[in-house]
Amino acid sequence: MRIKICQYCGKEVTAEGRSKFCCAVCQSSYYNKNIIDESSINLSLNKKTKICLYCGKEFEYKCKIQVHCSKECRVGYKIQRRRNNDYENIKRNCKRCGKKFETIKKFQLYCSDKCRDERKYYVIKCLYCGKEFDSIRSRQKFCNVICSKKWYIKDKKNKRSLLIVKQDKICKCCGKEFKTTLINKKIFCSNGCKILFNNNNRNNKTQIKECAVCGKAFVCVYNSCVKFCSVECKNSSLMLKAITKQCLYCGVNFLTNIHNKKYCNDECKKLHKKNI
Repeated sequence: MRIKICQYCGKEVTAEGRSKFCCAVCQSSYYNKNIIDESSINLSLNKKTKICLYCGKEFEYKCKIQVHCSKECRVGYKIQRRRNNDYENIKRNCKRCGKKFETIKKFQLYCSDKCRDERKYYVIKCLYCGKEFDSIRSRQKFCNVICSKKWYIKDKKNKRSLLIVKQDKICKCCGKEFKTTLINKKIFCSNGCKILFNNNNRNNKTQIKECAVCGKAFVCVYNSCVKFCSVECKNSSLMLKAITKQCLYCGVNFLTNIHNKKYCNDECKKLHKKNI
């Protein structure tokens, strides 16, 4: 048994082993205190501060764009700038009379109140109630918000009714009657009829071409990539570009269009691989 001094409260304690505290309470409070001190140091190091443009005080900012410490300072700064005329003047042409004028406001379009009052108005008929009204916008459809909401609700109901109501149609391929909704633009009763009709009527247009090898005229589909009148002409055109090569197994010379070909036939290829 040895006498020790507690690191937290400073009491003398008879303790065994390596314990530095008199009790568990002192131990927990000591370590918690250290954690709090470290966290406060880290927070103070990571603080982001700026100086307010209006009052000159230092403040913590959350966003990089923030320039003022409070809303009051922001409003005060704007008023101060308006009094001193610190804003940059924007040069524009008046939308009504065409005169050049300077403004602080970004969205000002007219040089004076007279021009604003004398601007062009369009006479439009409301889609829902049918009343005529004046508006600056030429594409406006409704006289107020209530009319627009009622019209859209009505339009939705009409679309739903079109989905329910069915009509009779005749198939373009087989001539059978089938039922579809008013919105659906079906022409065929099934996918089979659709494929049949397209296959029969797809290649009606024809074109006359000259064979690239023999020079004979032949009929083909319009805008097709066919160059030869027959398979023989096609093979003969390929043979013109053929190269002579020697077989690796039997040593016989043969003609080919394929540059990577090494054997004259499949038997030579198999026999050569077996021997390897």
